[in-house]
Amino acid sequence: MADKRNFAALDWVMGEISETLNDARQALEAYVEDPKDTTRIRFCLTHIHQVHGSLQMVEFHGASLLAEEMEQLAQALMDHKVTSAPEAQEVLMRSLLQLPIYLEHARVQKEDHPGLVLPLLNDLRAVRNQCYLSETNLFAPNLQSVKEIFGSRHPITADKAKLQQVLKKLREMYQFAAASVLREIKVDENLNYLGKVFSRMEALTLGTASYPLWEVSAALIEGLLRGDIELSVAVRGLLRHLARELRLLGEKAPGALDLMPRENLLKNLLYYIARAESGGKKVNRVKQRYSLSEALLDGVTIGEDGDGDSLSAPDPDAIRSVVVALSDEINSIKHALDLSLSGHGSPEDLKEILPIVKRIADTLAVLGIGDLRKQVTTQAEELEKMSQQNSFDEAKLLDVAGKIIEIEHRLEAIAKVVGTNRDLASVNEREIEIDQAKITVLKECQHGA
Repeated sequence: MADKRNFAALDWVMGEISETLNDARQALEAYVEDPKDTTRIRFCLTHIHQVHGSLQMVEFHGASLLAEEMEQLAQALMDHKVTSAPEAQEVLMRSLLQLPIYLEHARVQKEDHPGLVLPLLNDLRAVRNQCYLSETNLFAPNLQSVKEIFGSRHPITADKAKLQQVLKKLREMYQFAAASVLREIKVDENLNYLGKVFSRMEALTLGTASYPLWEVSAALIEGLLRGDIELSVAVRGLLRHLARELRLLGEKAPGALDLMPRENLLKNLLYYIARAESGGKKVNRVKQRYSLSEALLDGVTIGEDGDGDSLSAPDPDAIRSVVVALSDEINSIKHALDLSLSGHGSPEDLKEILPIVKRIADTLAVLGIGDLRKQVTTQAEELEKMSQQNSFDEAKLLDVAGKIIEIEHRLEAIAKVVGTNRDLASVNEREIEIDQAKITVLKECQHGA
């Protein structure tokens, strides 16, 4: 899919961006050596902000998204709002090194697709404890099997006291082994312990609604042990999330066994399993069960060696399916807004659709449709304000509903041109309507000839 934006503009700013990123790296290195010198991280933030502004100016929305996430992480480091300062510093440094590689690829290949660096974007979000971009429509595993119950229940699930005792022991074992993995102490040995915990959890939860989470978690550990999955910052974040799931299950068992896994957590676990090029028995079983071979928007990212030639654009059919999924999500937003406008909704209903609106914005950002993302983000901000009020401002709600419909029409226009040489970021629904009208007229002329 060719991109018709002015890539010459990127050439004009590449030199300046390269120098500014170099200054940012030097400032970050100085800050890592002396974390008390906050002026260094402030300098780093200023340099990244400058790069972000330059990329926005030349309308390279994909690269701009990466710079935006970097800027937010630098700000979080300065405000001491990261889950782990060393991890945050590591991710930010890696991003400063990979952004030039991404930009060079964009310049040479005429492609600006941030989906190519999705794992890096996940890492940038993980250290700020933000939702991962693999939760968006860019990754679409078949989750139908989550609703199915496999096998028969373990007899221990009928004995509450005994079950909670076993879960407590497994949780303690997990906490010790996971903490050692996160501190990089005897990693393989402790990953083996985690594998034993999840294998035991698979056996305990068989025949219950919670089973899929532990089956997928066991596959993740198998992939880590085999080296098929990288122990990235985002994956470490998932290990922390699983610790919380074990705690909640232990506190609320046996009732919690009948609760299905949280979809966002399951999707994030499946994303990293999907990216494993090879795999053991558990990984391959999970890949097959959730149709992971067709779930990824693109299967190629920047490699560890930083080889820009390893990049490739997402497949047009995959992008089209993402756009269709976005349209489905917009329908659910419209339904909630209709309820509110008819007097049957409440501010709580608006709170429920906020994650959907934000997920749409994230998806559009990774697709590189920056202007449409801004429109969605603006509506998300309006909805958030209204959700915090006791009553609706009908005029504002009508305005948001109108804007959502405009966004829907734009997405419909984009869906029609995916796979052509049109730049998705510049698609205008009016132009598409005119093109469709021309095609209709030509067909009628052919019939009349």
